Amino acid sequence: SKIYAGFWVADYDFVDEYCGYLQSIDGLEGKVKDSYFKGYDNNTHASIGQNGIFYVVASGTVQTFNPNLTSKWSKNIGSLVKDSFQSDPVFGQNGELYLITTSGQLAAFDFNGNPFDVNGNLLWITSKKYVSPPVIDTKGTLYVGNEALNHTNGKVAWSNPNINSVSGAAIASNDRLYLFGTSGLFALNATNGTILWKLTQDSELKNEINPANLTVGSDGTLYFCNNTNNTVYAVYGDSPLDKNAAWPILRHDNQRTGNWNMGK
Repeated sequence: SKIYAGFWVADYDFVDEYCGYLQSIDGLEGKVKDSYFKGYDNNTHASIGQNGIFYVVASGTVQTFNPNLTSKWSKNIGSLVKDSFQSDPVFGQNGELYLITTSGQLAAFDFNGNPFDVNGNLLWITSKKYVSPPVIDTKGTLYVGNEALNHTNGKVAWSNPNINSVSGAAIASNDRLYLFGTSGLFALNATNGTILWKLTQDSELKNEINPANLTVGSDGTLYFCNNTNNTVYAVYGDSPLDKNAAWPILRHDNQRTGNWNMGK
């Protein structure tokens, strides 16, 4: 399997210039397989869409690449919202493309049910501003900030005013929504937005919980980095603590209560 990465690095031969690159990396050996130079001063946000097509957003332009990183097509959709973009592409089940603009609005684009069609159109754009791109469940509902949005029109289905400073989210297969940011980590019922449990402080280590880069494993385990103490956490919301796990050294189990137990 391949790991795809989009990044930009400083080029000291030029003043204030950065080189934009795309690379595919062998998932077993870590060796670079394919590489594509995007040019200078080219900020890169990248995601894999349907059928392995690689999508890259730089400023207001969407570029697509084949799995071997040969170019497929390019389209300027920033002109549709009169703005550029600051988030990785997020895809709906029918090929919709969702992006956060530089001003913080969430925009939805339609490619006529075909994500490989260059003729994309703006479906809707929110007036409210958000920090991070949405996550999407199997029913097509969008979760962004502290709200759930209807994917067809961007209207709010529910909002939880008790959660602030949301910088990201993850959705599990059991209608469990996880929101994280400077205010802590929250587990919500995705159907109505009610809070099931929250973690705002680690009672064992006496450190504030400031999660980042949250992801959910197939067994429902949460993994996230804590920006406060630079520690990787594994949180089990529904299953017993695996005391024989090889990592991380600090193993926690909240069992929906928000209480932490140190694995020995």
